[in-house]
Amino acid sequence: MKSVAKYYDENSLWFGLWERTSGPIPVHRRVWAPNVRSGRAALDYVHSAVATIARKRGVASVIDLGCGTGALLSFLHNHTGVPHLMGVTASRVQASEARRWMGVRDGSTERWEVRVGDFLAPGLIRADHRPRIFTAIESMVHAPSARAFLQAVADAAEPGDELFVCDDFLAAGVRSCRVVDRFRAGWRAPAVTTVADLLIAAEATGWQLVDAQDWTPWVHQPSRAVAQLFDLASGALHGLSRFPFVGNLSGGAALRAGYGMGIFSYRVLRLRKAAA
Repeated sequence: MKSVAKYYDENSLWFGLWERTSGPIPVHRRVWAPNVRSGRAALDYVHSAVATIARKRGVASVIDLGCGTGALLSFLHNHTGVPHLMGVTASRVQASEARRWMGVRDGSTERWEVRVGDFLAPGLIRADHRPRIFTAIESMVHAPSARAFLQAVADAAEPGDELFVCDDFLAAGVRSCRVVDRFRAGWRAPAVTTVADLLIAAEATGWQLVDAQDWTPWVHQPSRAVAQLFDLASGALHGLSRFPFVGNLSGGAALRAGYGMGIFSYRVLRLRKAAA
């Protein structure tokens, strides 16, 4: 995850300039679901979905894998009574920003906690509070593979714990193509996969599907003509994508091109750890 840490450390300033908010900067897509009327509400749509599940299940802990600057943790702190909120990020820069918003110098209080490291590392994402929800909002793709990610979370989870995944997925039957390869390289996202392949990996690692939703119609999708322009842009930048800033531009252009071409979809999956 060193390349992911460097990617976010070096791009966090640009994310901050791009998204001006009064709190932690959500580093994820706007979801323009029906009745969403503002950009802030579109950013918080996924946060609201997690909050609803947390309230209904009466969870004691939410562990956000790839927490960025703590946007989900902040939302849950303000809108739920979940007693333990923990975030894990590979980026020291983002962790520092999250702690600043929390007003916590050492990164930990009785309710809040931010850890820096690889969320696949044994023991890093364990917490004593139960039941738990693990969340991965546009972060699973950064793992070496979907199966490695699911196995790491399964190792930390107990039966009945849930995993909420919101991410970009490949269209059925797609494994690799020019646009996908550029996205993987630019955004350091080797684990992007199809929903079908993720569910196969989930079953193999002890997870059961609770719910699946397709939010693709609610995220921005360029026309096919504009997608071709994004394709050209990603191709022009791809050779320099090893540099984090250029990689962000190249991967982002490839992702937009892929949405316009029907290669990507935006999905939410709820998984529950099965009894042994």
